[in-house]
Amino acid sequence: MAATATAAPKGSAAGAPAPGSRAQRTRETENRILAAALDSFGTAGYDATSLDALAAGLGLSKQAILYHWPSKAALLDAVIDRACLDLIVAFDGVLTEAGEGWERVEAVDRMTVRFHNATPDVTLEGRLSRAGSNIVSKRGYEEANTWLEWARRPITTGPYKVAEFRADQSLTLVAHDEYWGGRPPLRQIRFVEVPEVASRINGLLSGDYHFACDIPPDQIPNIERNRAFEVQGGTILNHRLTVFDKNFPVLRNPLVRRAFTHAIDRQAIVDALWAGRTVVPKGLQWDFYGEMLIQDWSVPRFDQAEARRLLREANYRGEPIPYRLLNNYYTNQNATAQVLVEMWRSVGLNVQIEMKENWSQILERSPTRAVRDWSNSAAFNDPVSSLVNQHGPNGQQQQVGEWTNEEMNRLSVELETSVDRAPPSEKATSSADMIRPSCICTPARKSNSTTRSSMRRQAVARPGTCPRLPSQSVPIRLSA
Repeated sequence: MAATATAAPKGSAAGAPAPGSRAQRTRETENRILAAALDSFGTAGYDATSLDALAAGLGLSKQAILYHWPSKAALLDAVIDRACLDLIVAFDGVLTEAGEGWERVEAVDRMTVRFHNATPDVTLEGRLSRAGSNIVSKRGYEEANTWLEWARRPITTGPYKVAEFRADQSLTLVAHDEYWGGRPPLRQIRFVEVPEVASRINGLLSGDYHFACDIPPDQIPNIERNRAFEVQGGTILNHRLTVFDKNFPVLRNPLVRRAFTHAIDRQAIVDALWAGRTVVPKGLQWDFYGEMLIQDWSVPRFDQAEARRLLREANYRGEPIPYRLLNNYYTNQNATAQVLVEMWRSVGLNVQIEMKENWSQILERSPTRAVRDWSNSAAFNDPVSSLVNQHGPNGQQQQVGEWTNEEMNRLSVELETSVDRAPPSEKATSSADMIRPSCICTPARKSNSTTRSSMRRQAVARPGTCPRLPSQSVPIRLSA
């Protein structure tokens, strides 16, 4: 793996080019190219990224890019290397800020490891169950020439092996006959990326695909009319949110933010856009929290009169409030946004949609950042996995500068380290009180996938019995 040089610390001249030197100009050009390539690879995709277009956007020639990297593939490797280094630095920062926590991991024997913590952590098992704790082959990882080579052909502990991966097109898996859990039931599974809803459904009904994910609610009746198919699925552990940037002048006033929440008829959204197939959640929590669930919690009531009263008290005079939006990143996102804007308009809020192309534009810090969409998940059955993870001191909302609260941050630490059930429940309630003015929890829930369904709905052919497969955003072909 190629390494990317980093600037020497202040006070150290080692490796630091003189200001204005050729080496410094070269490094600055490389940094500009890497930043632009990262944005293009992340939004348009590798195959759709053109070096000519990349160069034109930077005011360079294609040959100038090829001077630094001999090919687009080499540029991608450099982008990934840089991103990995940035990630390591970010993790180091988070661990430093977190203070005492992880102490060491001890290999007891071939089948046992022991984790040592400097502080109590009753959520340790939940944290280890998350995707970042996957077990991979050390030898396979170390023998790969680049991180990208490893990522495209990982060696892990699952029942299937990667046979072929074509970015933005398809993923083919073949059975791993020596899988520790027994021989897998299918010889091959091929996932095909089909972003268009109509194409996915037509391919399913015509027999091109055996299985299609992320079926919008308004299309479910069309599939159910065909007795050869059935639709399976339901709500999942994910909430859709509308988030405030409390630095935006109008939104600094909590009365205006409260008016936003009281203007929304969440049940009407459930009925109109989701055919009644989802529910209005009890805030940012889930039933599987068990004793930690706050049973009597409810979202702010739909009350247009109260919303108008709050706006009068806030002396709001119709100032425009930008609402940054991606084009149906989430299923029904555009329709939901239009409904919300009309609900807000009916109480006197002047919210204006601004369409954006990618998340970088959504999160860009500028005077026009005010309202945006987001979603929150719970990785395990504790409020730490949602409230603290997403809204605490290291959560996205605080990290991007939209909102912060000292009391919330203190309670987050207590919630993470307390071993008593009752006090954490009280802390979770207090934490929810801290964050509620910073976001709106709307009823739609979604599947975490590229076509973004608000419910996990998958259509399958009835005749054969299909095994329970991982949720994907694409139709798949099964080979027995």
